[in-house]
Amino acid sequence: MGWSILGNQHPSATSPVSQQTIRPIMAEVKQADTGTKPAVKAGDELSIMERAAPPKRSLWKAWMYMFDWYPSHYSVEERKLLRKLDYTLMPFCCLMFFIKWLDQSNLNNAYVSEMKEELKLNGNQYSLFGTFYNVGYLLFEIPSMMLLSRPQLTRWIWYINEAEHEFARKRMIDDGVKPSKKIGKAMLKRVFTRWHLYVAVIAYVCFQCTSYPTGQMGLWLKDEAKKHGTYTIAQINTIPTAVQGVAIISAVLATSLCMIYPLWIISSVVCAILLFCNLVLLAWDVPDGLHYMANLLLGLTSAVTPILFPWVNIIMKDDAEARAFTSGAMMTVGWAFFSFYPVTVFPVVEAPKWRKGYTVNTVLLCTFWVVFMLGMLLHRRETKAAATDAEAEIPMDTEKRSEEFDHVDVALAGRNSDDDKV
Repeated sequence: MGWSILGNQHPSATSPVSQQTIRPIMAEVKQADTGTKPAVKAGDELSIMERAAPPKRSLWKAWMYMFDWYPSHYSVEERKLLRKLDYTLMPFCCLMFFIKWLDQSNLNNAYVSEMKEELKLNGNQYSLFGTFYNVGYLLFEIPSMMLLSRPQLTRWIWYINEAEHEFARKRMIDDGVKPSKKIGKAMLKRVFTRWHLYVAVIAYVCFQCTSYPTGQMGLWLKDEAKKHGTYTIAQINTIPTAVQGVAIISAVLATSLCMIYPLWIISSVVCAILLFCNLVLLAWDVPDGLHYMANLLLGLTSAVTPILFPWVNIIMKDDAEARAFTSGAMMTVGWAFFSFYPVTVFPVVEAPKWRKGYTVNTVLLCTFWVVFMLGMLLHRRETKAAATDAEAEIPMDTEKRSEEFDHVDVALAGRNSDDDKV
């Protein structure tokens, strides 16, 4: 799909894909009379075809191709491999996330279904349950991400043959992804002396602390039911699930739109909508319809993670260990803050009118947008500097080759002179 593990990246987020020399990995291909080289398969043999330049489309019409996850300018082999990976990995990842989310969100449903009264919970005891849940993130996130960066652990990929594996490796190399290195002091120095870690962690912390929509809506409905008897327990459990529907749709739309529009546009639109929702809930005394809309649109927080983490992987694709450490640090620090954030900023005793909570959310959303834009500017400057250095190396290489040829000419001239004397 849009953000494939093999580097199917947004054109504005990375440098254009270099034109590949048409050469087979597992088979030799003879050039046809037309001057082109068709794909050749013999058993597991697979040839790498040149990827054509992506078509230029108007920004006003580009949205029509938002679900074009396997673009036509990719070779047939490339599209087939991407589909194979998506059809294999996506069901597994979706199932794992569903189980994780079920464990994480069942407490909200239980609390509004009279668990509070049955267990005689008081004060902020409910908020502390989430803190205990996050201990796993704090202890194991960075170690698990570092383990996943080890190349030996990728040998379990049994569903692609050797030719497809070589094709995938070649594709990664052409997109500038560097092989794994050793984990040690040098890696830590690279991580802590570059801007990527700090921008990524601060951005994720600001986002993570604002992603708490379902629990807020459930407590609001429970309060309405207590005051006016307007909702049953079943409705209190069912209505907030619409937020997850918005979350699913927004995540798919946002990641698909990121394939055709610049990331800063999509992230800015998402931040603007979330900012509007928090301001509405901060005002509080608004029509019920607007109140419902603000709670439901908070589901757009699910569009941030599929944008932020792939972006971090793109800008750090040249360092697998630093990328893994940064991703783990984002999750660890983000969930560390989120462990006490609901207790201090959204305490249950202040539900459902959290003036302090929505005020802090507003500040964090603005901070997230500023930090993310700063990261994009720094990455753009870094990319331009790398391109300039690459262009500067070309004349030097040419001059060096010229000197080598001059030495060869001198040597040949000397040899010919000796032959003449003989």
